[in-house]
Amino acid sequence: MGGQQWRDEPATKRQLAYIAEMQEFSPYPIARFDGTTKGDASDYIDRWKEMSHESMWAIEHGYE
Repeated sequence: MGGQQWRDEPATKRQLAYIAEMQEFSPYPIARFDGTTKGDASDYIDRWKEMSHESMWAIEHGYE
């Protein structure tokens, strides 16, 4: 298993708080987080972080 043991540990409070923030402030609906481990949380954050932090003002006015 090498250096991947951390992935099976429970998700941290910091990861879960960040995910909750992503879901609350995303201008788009993003998937619900159903994971329980650090690996699940890490994968979710990597998948949705860009979409969850896009600026609607920038989108509406042509800035990316």
